[in-house]
Amino acid sequence: MKIDLSELVSQQEAAEMRGVSVQAINHLVKRGRFTIVEVGRKQLLLRKEVEAFVPDVGGRPHKDATAKSSQASKAAKRSSASKTKSAKKKKSS
Repeated sequence: MKIDLSELVSQQEAAEMRGVSVQAINHLVKRGRFTIVEVGRKQLLLRKEVEAFVPDVGGRPHKDATAKSSQASKAAKRSSASKTKSAKKKKSS
């Protein structure tokens, strides 16, 4: 397989291209997200892969509209509960 050296970038260059740290690129390499081409003792990445890379969306998913409506109903319950507490206080006075 013949590869043009201009199509390869170092991990440092890949990090600068993506705006992330070298450690982040190294982590992606270890996870198999980038193809490694070894030239001598250096591990280089394919420029096209680095440019086309789309990170996975991580973390907890955003709350959807149904969750917002349930929050509104919880807020309504809280406000009605506080009204009954204040009404009980007035009766006992």
